[in-house]
Amino acid sequence: MKYTNILLAKLPHKHSRPLHGGTEIRTYNLEQSRAEAQKIIDSEKLPLTIGNIDIRVRSFVVYENETEVQSK
Repeated sequence: MKYTNILLAKLPHKHSRPLHGGTEIRTYNLEQSRAEAQKIIDSEKLPLTIGNIDIRVRSFVVYENETEVQSK
């Protein structure tokens, strides 16, 4: 099964695990990842945005099956 990891720099979250320089959220659903990332960004009132088409946030990296597919 494919999964996606989103690394959000320095964001605490109860459903993720802290990493050096960031927080990882792992999900099996990319759209859910976008929604989860946006929810954290909004709740923390952070100056970050997710593009309408891209799964991009400043200071976050997307991994698919442990392979980096897109960053910044």
